[in-house]
Amino acid sequence: MPAYAAAKSCEFVGLTVRHGVHAPWKSMTSADWHLAGSEGYALLSGGPDALTAYFQDLRRVAPVTEYGFRAIYGRIFDYLSHDNTSEAFAPIRKVLRDHLLETTAFGDDDIVLGTPVGTRRLHSVRSLAVETGRDPRMLLRRLRALGIVTKSKTRVQHDRILFDAQANAALIEKMVNALDRPEAERYLNLGRTQGYLLNPPFLTPFWTEGLHSAEHLFLKPDLDAFLAMMTRNASPLQPDEEGFLRIGKAASRSQRPAAQVVQLLMFGRLTKVRLDPDSSGVDAILVDPEEVREFLNPMANLVAVRMLMSELRCSQHTAQALMETGALPSRIERHPINRLTCRLAEISDVEAFKAEYVSVYILAEEVGMHVRLLGDKLIDLAVPTAFDPEEIGTLFYRRSDLLPFMHKLRT
Repeated sequence: MPAYAAAKSCEFVGLTVRHGVHAPWKSMTSADWHLAGSEGYALLSGGPDALTAYFQDLRRVAPVTEYGFRAIYGRIFDYLSHDNTSEAFAPIRKVLRDHLLETTAFGDDDIVLGTPVGTRRLHSVRSLAVETGRDPRMLLRRLRALGIVTKSKTRVQHDRILFDAQANAALIEKMVNALDRPEAERYLNLGRTQGYLLNPPFLTPFWTEGLHSAEHLFLKPDLDAFLAMMTRNASPLQPDEEGFLRIGKAASRSQRPAAQVVQLLMFGRLTKVRLDPDSSGVDAILVDPEEVREFLNPMANLVAVRMLMSELRCSQHTAQALMETGALPSRIERHPINRLTCRLAEISDVEAFKAEYVSVYILAEEVGMHVRLLGDKLIDLAVPTAFDPEEIGTLFYRRSDLLPFMHKLRT
């Protein structure tokens, strides 16, 4: 640095130290300049770090809402940027430029003190909003949730909320392009009752901590992968194809939760899958209800205790006793739906049982007689019971034993 530039730098830096950054230089006396030179030399002799610390002090004492360079650095900024562009002052100018780059969100194409920025170092909430076109208030909530910026106790303008653009580049890109729940629902074209698909085990939000449920973040690649998984066996619906239904209606036809149909699609178990050309996303997926029913209703040929109660119109005790005593053939195995171990009977065996046996209650309806009167009459006719009433809990008769007495029971 030339001697004259070093001397001048000591004078104008010392002048701002003694009289403030906005002091009028033209009104200063020779004595003022002499004292300022001594003050400036004492500061600049500490090297670039000392000058940087001075600039940091100027930034710190300035109002937090103030970000104009002339307002903060006064005549120093004017002198190094407009009044004097000489390369002789390049070392001082570089220190100020580096400080500005570390405290202000400049873009890649900005020019600071005559030199292009090149690579952005910092972002502010406002600069990120301008660059991405997203709402700054939404960005601030996400930045705080992700821990990129901390919540200030005082209200700070979006221009002054700064964060490292390079260290957080990958996370910022994900955050900016992420969708909240309403946006993800629209992206996947979910129906009014299909919001459950945005929760595990179907989809897991990219970020939830510090955010309300509606603000949970989802990544587009994750949503695309989920949709691709569900439609891997799909083909466009042809004009002559009929009988295909949307997920919800197919589930209703099968009397099973729609989530189970979604799981069949995710695991690729459904092969008859079509896409509605007039729709998109999940709403476009059509399935064959018959194929769905085959997977979701494996109980069609099996009867558990509760269904047996309905078939025979008997109590739970009687239904269990018929199975456990062997009066109705049954076996113990895992329930195909809930995977719990229970006793099951073949529907064919139930139909055969109903054809061979009848309870006193059903017989009373068939002959049109009160059950208590019918019981007394059967005792008078000495019709034997098919099973021990104490063990089964009600009276059952063989239809073949009742046949000779039916005309008497109907009179």
